[in-house]
Amino acid sequence: MKKTTLVFALLISISTFAQFTVSDGINTGKQVDKDSKSTNYALEKQWIQTAELELILPSEIKYKQSELDNKLSFGALYTINYPLFKKFTLGAVGGFQYQSQQSISAVKLGGMFRYYFQDYENANMYALLAKNIAVSEKINSAMANLRLGLQFPIDKDPNYTLTMNIFWDYNYYDFKKPLLDLNENPGSLTARGYGISFGFQF
Repeated sequence: MKKTTLVFALLISISTFAQFTVSDGINTGKQVDKDSKSTNYALEKQWIQTAELELILPSEIKYKQSELDNKLSFGALYTINYPLFKKFTLGAVGGFQYQSQQSISAVKLGGMFRYYFQDYENANMYALLAKNIAVSEKINSAMANLRLGLQFPIDKDPNYTLTMNIFWDYNYYDFKKPLLDLNENPGSLTARGYGISFGFQF
């Protein structure tokens, strides 16, 4: 019940574009796992994979200094991680994202760090940095996606764990051609927002 309450509280924060800081994420993760007895648990040396479907609600989309309509972004993400330290893992990410504003499509390739509050079966906090590899002809490929998030389990099975993620997302798209005025130099579009995703950890 406590976990469910926390989930709804965080979703309300996202929907109202509340400030979700790194400190908030750490405190929330500790609250989710406070009943665990494995405080001194060190992560087992094994590969951990996740596959997720995501939805991002932007709080701001800008092209140069002009604000554009906020439109949803959709995507899919795959990650593979391996522990480097007691509670930290380093991993690689790959995926696809579609930005409804200007109909932008891009493949993602990058890396990520995860910090596990307890063990693989409990909450973790992560930072992701990825390159947007252009699928749309409108944009150039660029290292342009930053994400900070919190992942926690909502159901567990012997072979996999059903997970939910909430995250803050920043994306940057470098346009090849002018967007608003044919006489201007090409500019960049930035999108900031909050997202939610569901997936499997195995």
